Amino acid sequence: MRLVWEDWARLLRSIRVASAPGMLLLGAVGWLLIDAAGGLAGAREAERRQELKAAVGVGSWDDLPRALEDSARLVAAPLGSVALVWIEAVRVVREPARWAWAVGRGLWFLAVWSIVGAALVRIAAPALAGRERPGTIQALRDAAVRAPRLVGPPLSAWLAILILGALAILVGLLFRIPGAGDWVGGGLSVIAIGLAVPIAWLGLVALTSWPLMTATVAVDDQDALEAVSRGYSYVIHRPARYAAGLVLALAVGIGGWEVVRLVYQVVMETARFLLELGAGRSVDPQPGTLLGFWWNAAAWLASGWLASYAWTALTALYLGLRSEIDATPPDSVRPAWAGESTTSALLKPEPASSEAAVPAHVEQGP
Repeated sequence: MRLVWEDWARLLRSIRVASAPGMLLLGAVGWLLIDAAGGLAGAREAERRQELKAAVGVGSWDDLPRALEDSARLVAAPLGSVALVWIEAVRVVREPARWAWAVGRGLWFLAVWSIVGAALVRIAAPALAGRERPGTIQALRDAAVRAPRLVGPPLSAWLAILILGALAILVGLLFRIPGAGDWVGGGLSVIAIGLAVPIAWLGLVALTSWPLMTATVAVDDQDALEAVSRGYSYVIHRPARYAAGLVLALAVGIGGWEVVRLVYQVVMETARFLLELGAGRSVDPQPGTLLGFWWNAAAWLASGWLASYAWTALTALYLGLRSEIDATPPDSVRPAWAGESTTSALLKPEPASSEAAVPAHVEQGP
């Protein structure tokens, strides 16, 4: 019960932490970089981003179940985007002409959210622990410096999946044997079925543990090997705790998103009212106009809360899992300032001064 309450408390603080201007900006930058890839982003992903941006300023609370359903779908959008990339990558395997596109898209997606996500985690972890947080540019610079350690762990899972998949493909080549292909390939197809089990398991574990790997590097400044070890260990040894935390994060996020959306609508309607009052006529933020540009920018900034909250909530869950499994206090975090040695100690409460440590009955020297 205590652990559940601690998760609730950290997730509730995540709403406030994720709403900081720098966090909103980083989240919006992440979405923009994904869209900037053009063809690499894919039509379906681009549609999701446009829908996400449009949903900030629309919607009605008259149909509460529908409103909550839409909010749940949008709050889960960051993790849903990750799953979509994995699923489409599997589908593209049947189309060799699109392999380069799939690899390029996957690498771009992984690079953007590994670096931007780590920057968000670097700011969120000290904030959740009640400590001084690094600046936005500083956090982004720190994450970029550690890019190999951030991208390497999930790439290792991809590589393992590709190796196992290649072995299964070799079994499929047996079907091309003239005359006996169906017999030989069909008889050995059990090998492909057996390989599909670890492929599916590894894909699921890698998908769910990737945020924890990122947090391991961003919070504790560990190397890639330790990131893989912790990410897999936390998911495998505490699956119920992690799954429950994700459900709690979704529930809290729905409420937080409704607040963000309400604030956005109030702000933008107030701005439009004041502009129309001064202009003496109706103003409409049409696309292609300067007014439309600023309205569009405000919508993107507000939608950045979804990415900001997702990484902040995952940071909160990481701190809880680390405390339970490794017995590390949740407030022991490393903000990882630029130039900091990777061997420096974790930030902990400052020890008492040497004078205070001397017992009262001991006479101190002059």
